[in-house]
Amino acid sequence: MKFQLIVICLLVQLIALAQTDVKKTKSVLTGRWDWINTQIIARGGGGTETPSTCKCERHLVFGKGGTIKEYRNDSLINSSKYSLAEYNFMNDPLRIIFQSDFLYGQIKMNGYTIGIGPFGGCGAIQYFRKK
Repeated sequence: MKFQLIVICLLVQLIALAQTDVKKTKSVLTGRWDWINTQIIARGGGGTETPSTCKCERHLVFGKGGTIKEYRNDSLINSSKYSLAEYNFMNDPLRIIFQSDFLYGQIKMNGYTIGIGPFGGCGAIQYFRKK
């Protein structure tokens, strides 16, 4: 009985910590993020697209209510709700997965820079800097 109580307490604490990570990420995201570049990762090649190579500017605006808007050259091109979910596999570090109608993948934060995409796989990883 004592062992079961300890296990239940530990599970409750782990769930609370998990919710804290998602809540922290969501609060940090709120605001405007300017596009830095997109790294395309593919078998046998890839490339990088930047504002100067596409001759465009893009930015995201995350709202407090879980909304995201995407702008290209100051024109709204996408808008939707977004969600964050935690993913933990065996002993791998905790990963936070971002999902909206037009942008999805693992989200990584480094100070005022975020990357969203398939880290460790093929696809496009988009990087943004907080304004």
